[in-house]
Amino acid sequence: MIIEEAIKEINTKFNPQQDGYQFDSVISVQEQIVSGINYKIYLNYSNPEFEQQIYEVIIYSIPWQNRSNQIVKSIRFDQMEN
Repeated sequence: MIIEEAIKEINTKFNPQQDGYQFDSVISVQEQIVSGINYKIYLNYSNPEFEQQIYEVIIYSIPWQNRSNQIVKSIRFDQMEN
């Protein structure tokens, strides 16, 4: 479910399909225990020319409470703000 939420966030915020990119693979998932769980998810999108776009999504979850997960951050690596 966390991965699906991350993919949905990227598709909604960045719309990579518009440029011919499709979700390809999960690069990695890291968990950080805080007062809940932060999931740091790296996703790879590619196009038919084998070009890639890498995204990072951080989702905050409190699985023991009946709450929706929260998107904390979502970025495309070549579009990061300094």
